[in-house]
Amino acid sequence: GKGTNADFACIYLYNEKENCFVFQPPSYGKMELPYRITIEEDYELSKYFPFLEKTGGNQLSFPLVSELRTIGVLYVGNKREAVFTEN
Repeated sequence: GKGTNADFACIYLYNEKENCFVFQPPSYGKMELPYRITIEEDYELSKYFPFLEKTGGNQLSFPLVSELRTIGVLYVGNKREAVFTEN
């Protein structure tokens, strides 16, 4: 969070048994996000994390992948100055 000049940063890990992403403390800064994000019929991650790998906004998310499976998402938000860029 500090390195990106954002207000918060956190990680959601995927719970395969319950088909949801669950917030994993600790986090950086104050965030107002749900503790649990339930995956419905649509498995497109951008539906649940709209800033997934998209630059040009004040939020940014990256999938955490291990052995070709998504195990979680890194979520950084409310960049204070400017927007997230490719750099």
